Amino acid sequence: MLLFAIACIFITKIGVAQLIADAGPDQVYCVWFDTTYIVLGGDPTASGGVEPYTYMWDVDHPWGINVFINDPTLANPLMLYPPPVDQSIVQLYLTVTDADQVISTDTVEVAFSHFMMTLGHYYFTIDLGDTICFPEPNTFGGFPPQEYLWRPNHGLIDSIGWSMCAAPEYTTNYYVVLTDSLGCVINGSPFVMVYVNPVNVVEQAAAENRVKLYPNPTTGFIQIEIDLKIPGNFMLTLHNDLGQQVMQKQLEDHLTLVELQGIVKGMFFCKITNDKGFEYTEKIHIK
Repeated sequence: MLLFAIACIFITKIGVAQLIADAGPDQVYCVWFDTTYIVLGGDPTASGGVEPYTYMWDVDHPWGINVFINDPTLANPLMLYPPPVDQSIVQLYLTVTDADQVISTDTVEVAFSHFMMTLGHYYFTIDLGDTICFPEPNTFGGFPPQEYLWRPNHGLIDSIGWSMCAAPEYTTNYYVVLTDSLGCVINGSPFVMVYVNPVNVVEQAAAENRVKLYPNPTTGFIQIEIDLKIPGNFMLTLHNDLGQQVMQKQLEDHLTLVELQGIVKGMFFCKITNDKGFEYTEKIHIK
């Protein structure tokens, strides 16, 4: 009988699976207004051994684990935002201990891809048919090699590259989209405004007479009148002097009153377009 009991205990012990810790896959944290929390650990983070498990996370960084995750004793803790590191790859360590004090460890790497953007804005005026080149983007950072994509595509001679050249047919505000080798993406703000003067100034004057925008300066609204002979559905966009879009509104008719409450005082570029290729731009002053 005693031999039978010993045999049962022996069979039970060897029947317990090996304790395995799983810190989860390596992850990427795109640090540019990225408020998506990263969940660490596997699914499950521990298996085998004898439950219950205890978890302890640590980090290979002098600032310590508590500035990186919300609770180092959880199986699946969250990375805190914003992370306290610059462009880097940080290694996190996981230790799992089961009820029999058996220990298993695993590691995971989290890459922090940082970006920055300059706030300057550049204005150029060219004649229709001329080409303008700009030497560099306004967005930087990420893990190399980086890819640059200039937008909008209108008039671009080459949309891929560090610098850009364009021959737009109408006034265009260009920006760049940067993608690094980890797949992190930053959309730069529009910062290269190119004004295009038509070759025929008389035709341009006639076109401008087909749109009326008043009052200018204004305190809280603008009235927009568009010639009834111009077909299509019209869209109004408003950019500040940094090229940032502050308003976009579908115009309901050829005569529309647009309220401007909530927009700070300053100079703005008002652009009216339709789905037929028409475009009109005027600078307005909100005071």
